[in-house]
Amino acid sequence: MPSLKNIKFSKLDKFQNCVFIASKKADEKNYKKLLEYYNKLLEMDIDTFSPIYHNSEYKYNTIRFFKDKYEFKERGIYDIDFTINKKEKEDKIYINFYLKSVKLVKTLEIDKGEEIEL
Repeated sequence: MPSLKNIKFSKLDKFQNCVFIASKKADEKNYKKLLEYYNKLLEMDIDTFSPIYHNSEYKYNTIRFFKDKYEFKERGIYDIDFTINKKEKEDKIYINFYLKSVKLVKTLEIDKGEEIEL
C-alpha cells in the first residue's frame, strides 16, 4: 500500500476532497515521490482530472484524496496510507486516490511575533 510520511495538509477543496502539499524546498522526499506518481499518470494518457497536480515553476506538488471521513487540522503534518484506484466508465479512465489510514504527527505553529499594547 502506498504511503506518504510527514506530508502537510493544505486544505479541503470545493468538493470537500482533502489536499496535501509537498514542495521541493520544504519536503523534497514527498515532492519527488509525488512527481514520480504524476509522471506515471501522464504516461497512462488519461484525459480526465488528475488527482496529482505538479507546478514546475514554483516546484510543488499536491495530491487530492476523494472525500473521506477524516478530519484534518490546519497546518497539520500527517502520515498517510492510501490506495490508488482505476475506474473505466463511458470510455473514460478515472484515477482516484483513497485514504486508508491517517495519523497526525504534529501541527505547525505560526510565529505571530511578540504581543504589544498600543
